[in-house]
Amino acid sequence: MKDSLETHTHGSLAQALMSPTPMARALAVHALEVEARRRSADLAGEILKRVERFTGRGLPYFAPTDPGYRAWVAQAVSLRNELDAPSSRRRSSALTRPSPGALPTK
Repeated sequence: MKDSLETHTHGSLAQALMSPTPMARALAVHALEVEARRRSADLAGEILKRVERFTGRGLPYFAPTDPGYRAWVAQAVSLRNELDAPSSRRRSSALTRPSPGALPTK
């Protein structure tokens, strides 16, 4: 399995976290963590910290009918969506760097 959120997007992340198979759930959480770290240079610090806090707590007891477990799955999906949201990204350095040949400002 590819170690990326590309294999766990939107509904499939929720499906993996609701799977009765512990390894599927562990791989889904691990993929969330790996993707956040892979994109760490592009992400705003707050979303990265929230993903690290979420994944650092590990997997809760599997109780698919429990509202608390369902809220945990929803939080994972929300974090996944935030990773892709343009607002979670840092401003592009191209916007702050002068173009080569631009006149220096005083």
